[in-house]
Amino acid sequence: MKYFMKIFVLFFYLSGVALAMLPPKAVNSGMANKGNLHGRIIDSKTGEGLPGANILLQATTVGTVSDLEGYFNLENIPSGRYTLLISILGYKPGVYEKITIAANQTTELQAELESTLISAPEVIVTASKSSQRVQDSPISVAVLSDLDIRQKNSITIQDALRFTPGLYMTDDQVNIRGSTGYNKGAGSRVLVLLDGVPAIAGDTGGINWDALPPTEIAQIEVVKGAGSALYGSNALGGVINLITRDPSPQPITRSRLSWGFFDQPAYPSWQFTNRLLQFHAIDVSHSRQIGKLGMLLAVGRKSSTGYRQNGEDLVLNTFNKFTYRYSALSHFTLMINWTFNKHGNLLTWKGPATNHPLEISPESIGDKIHSGKFIVHLTYKTLLRNNLALISKSSVYRNRWQDYFHDNQDYARTYKLQQELQLEYQLSAKHAMTGGVEGIYHTTQSSLFGNPYTYDLALYVQDEFRWSPLLRLTLGARYDRHQVRQLFSEDQLSPKMGLVCQPTPLTAIRLAVGKGFRAASIAEIFTHTLVSGFEVIPNLNLRAESAWSYELGLHQLFGSHFIIDASYFQNDYRNMIEPKLASIIPPAFQLNNLSRARIRGFEVSSRANFWRQHFAFDLSYTYLHAKKIGEIEPIFTLDDPFYQPTDALAYRPKHLIQATLSGRYRWLLLGLDYRYISRFEEVLVYTKDDRVDQRILDGFIKINLSARIQLQVRANNLLNYNYVEVERNLGKIRNFTFTLNYR
Repeated sequence: MKYFMKIFVLFFYLSGVALAMLPPKAVNSGMANKGNLHGRIIDSKTGEGLPGANILLQATTVGTVSDLEGYFNLENIPSGRYTLLISILGYKPGVYEKITIAANQTTELQAELESTLISAPEVIVTASKSSQRVQDSPISVAVLSDLDIRQKNSITIQDALRFTPGLYMTDDQVNIRGSTGYNKGAGSRVLVLLDGVPAIAGDTGGINWDALPPTEIAQIEVVKGAGSALYGSNALGGVINLITRDPSPQPITRSRLSWGFFDQPAYPSWQFTNRLLQFHAIDVSHSRQIGKLGMLLAVGRKSSTGYRQNGEDLVLNTFNKFTYRYSALSHFTLMINWTFNKHGNLLTWKGPATNHPLEISPESIGDKIHSGKFIVHLTYKTLLRNNLALISKSSVYRNRWQDYFHDNQDYARTYKLQQELQLEYQLSAKHAMTGGVEGIYHTTQSSLFGNPYTYDLALYVQDEFRWSPLLRLTLGARYDRHQVRQLFSEDQLSPKMGLVCQPTPLTAIRLAVGKGFRAASIAEIFTHTLVSGFEVIPNLNLRAESAWSYELGLHQLFGSHFIIDASYFQNDYRNMIEPKLASIIPPAFQLNNLSRARIRGFEVSSRANFWRQHFAFDLSYTYLHAKKIGEIEPIFTLDDPFYQPTDALAYRPKHLIQATLSGRYRWLLLGLDYRYISRFEEVLVYTKDDRVDQRILDGFIKINLSARIQLQVRANNLLNYNYVEVERNLGKIRNFTFTLNYR
């Protein structure tokens, strides 16, 4: 059975690649009646052409970008009626319905877009696996534009995400509305996509942030709530889609040089070295078009001494993206991403007290981890008929790592093969369907996992129907079959329903209900190791966790200056996977299925621009009520062998606030970022340690030295506030980053 499934999954994967390699003429045979669409996109007030606007025929693969004068041209489009979607930062999206393409004729269009002072992008692709406006989504979506990321001078993707409403980081684990908690080295309840393809490690089921390109991101879309009806496992708490830049029509070279240093700790007695603790980063990319071939080539190097003992870190990475457009109907995208990382290992600070929070135990000094990641994505899109598009996504994710610890030399080599075939079918201007099949195969060779394998097979479908301009209904479901070696198999059905009511063009009321699940990862089931005195033991009875997700929300625009989004949400979990201390001597942890848990709350976010767009203000507040349901049993902790926990879920705050205030005048931008995370009511390891709120204030400056050169300065943790995200791990002390951008 094992070898049969390997052959089957490999055949499924190769068949998708082979389908993608079919020449467009073979796929699109019988489409002789074709026409063209020619147009120009202009500012509705000034009449000036708008360059760089994205143009897309909905439910097709046909799209382009406007040139420097705002003109665009789409050729060889099958005759029929289409809906055209136009989007550009700083303007309200244009939606043009019932555009008729006639055979052997050219349709002319002049699109007049109305400017808006709200700088948030309004067109997304993640929530429904197809392009739509934010207000058309039945589930909450937050969007970070390239401008948002660059403005905050974010060196890593995690730093950029920290100011997303309802999202917070616990160490390097991402939480959307409290979904993940903290579970070091194990699975994430948030699925990360890279250009729509899952980028989750095959062994741990977690996120390797260093494997994702931080400087080539065009937009980040954060979908909140269960997304398993479209994306399967790991989308239990939400989805983060990192959309990278496309190769530019004209040659463009970008470079970013960053240098920074850590300030002195809050107390002189905490200082463990007299050397300057600093970090460096250099990133260079080149993008251009040669005929039908577009290419984006990027390399980067980052190094840091860290701000704690044994915190050294070195990251080398390359990111390459190639596009080839056979015609207006068919194109390939090939992405190749490679990363090498060498960093020290930090588990907890030295001793039980806070006398040495920046030092670690002497025997752990020199412990380090080497890792390498290699990701290849091949995406092929083609139009089979004027209302039917095929998308093939093929992916290989290779992950290798080796521990060099004083007490173990663990290693793992993991491969993840993934193939997805998706169809988008536009039945009418009011009715669209999306469906597909997907296969995933994981295999690993490891000293702490053994040599297990898993595979997943899935089928999904979504139907979106617009009853009237006021009402839009979405129904969908996905069936997943998950097999773990020859141990056990699980079947999951994930339905979803969404309703959007738009009583006015500026108002959208949404309602969503859906079920999500997350299958336990290889690491969570099979890990057996000893790290810095902590033992991790396997649990072969660990099964998938699931949750029903509910949301009621409002998206409201107030002219072009102010936008507000509010929602009430509730997630009911079953068999939630959480770590548990199995013994005290020696300290041993095991992952187990809790019976039931519930996370509910509300979220309000707003964005405003005022005084002729010289000032901008973002503010969000999230309230979380995260509780276990049922009888609460005493548990072992390292500082209390008979600890009676509360009913609160560990590592979930009650209150979360993010705020940004910025002012812009000519060549100068000044701003402040603030985030507040209330103290965790419950933790799992050191329950007697003092816990405090997180109150972090950052400042940033951007100076446009010329049209091509920018200087940025960012001060993180301006007040040098002392806090922990995880027990006995001091958060980053005050540090300064200086960045020079050249284009």
